[in-house]
Amino acid sequence: MQQSVLEDVASHNAQPGGCIDFHHHLGREAIDFICLDGLALDNQGRPVELTLPRVNPLIPSLDDPPRDEHVITRSLEKLSGGASEPVSGQERRLTVRLSLKDAPMAVTGRSAVYEVSEAVVLSVDNTPIPGLRLPPLVAKIARETTGRNLHHEAGMYRLLDSVQGIIVARCYGYFRGSVNLRELVIKPWDPHAKFPRSEDTFDIFRPPNPYASLGILLLEKLGPPASTLRTVPIGMLEQLQEMVRTLVELDVTHEDLYGRNVLHAPDPECGETTSGHGDSGKPYTYQWRIIGLEDCKPSDLVMEDNLGGMTNDVEELVHTIYSKAGGMY
Repeated sequence: MQQSVLEDVASHNAQPGGCIDFHHHLGREAIDFICLDGLALDNQGRPVELTLPRVNPLIPSLDDPPRDEHVITRSLEKLSGGASEPVSGQERRLTVRLSLKDAPMAVTGRSAVYEVSEAVVLSVDNTPIPGLRLPPLVAKIARETTGRNLHHEAGMYRLLDSVQGIIVARCYGYFRGSVNLRELVIKPWDPHAKFPRSEDTFDIFRPPNPYASLGILLLEKLGPPASTLRTVPIGMLEQLQEMVRTLVELDVTHEDLYGRNVLHAPDPECGETTSGHGDSGKPYTYQWRIIGLEDCKPSDLVMEDNLGGMTNDVEELVHTIYSKAGGMY
């Protein structure tokens, strides 16, 4: 895998005279494993390195049962079986070692989002591969009891693959594995854990799960949310209207289109840029990305009804910013 990646980079970045520029962004499908140091602690409070494999989540459908946020999967068979498709090409072994910042950027009842402070691409012998890099990233980590929500969100990114980097954020993979909470503490799940730990300190009425599912969604880092704006940027409403129209054409609805889930697009200097196409057919780059895809799903609504609902949502979002800004554009 590493050889083919390097060959692709070399052929793509060959310069006149035979020189090669080995500064290349990895593609969204390139990472097979992520290695995290410091996310988990052993019972003595020492950092433990975790390696999680990439998982291809099933694409959500209208036939999916309701997601239950309060069920912990304790069956190892269920944990490793049928819920997802295995990644094809098991000979691929491209690993990225991630370092996360200590404090989360955002915390909700479903997940915690951490900025990635460093991402190092490793070869099969765990040595860094020079020249391969990733854009600024964040890691969205599901809470112990809400793994299904993150799995659903990962499936929605897969469903919306064609508009990643245009309408929604770029997703660099969904990674999941089981962890034994009798032996490990996952810091976002138990930030106030006391050490040393032992079975004598466990709650006998709620013992640690030995087969807890740890899921992480790796996404490009975006700018600030629309909820922080002090004025309404020119063209914001028109862009958001066109973006939701695209989602409707893909038979998708978003049920939480508030300012916290509309983020400014990343700085073009920090990553790839992608252009959309307006009604006129002329290409341009949207200034916004829609996130929060755990509240996004395939729609069985009539297209006009779905479009009307989401258009009303973005109009209300812009009106809220306008009112907060004292009527300033």
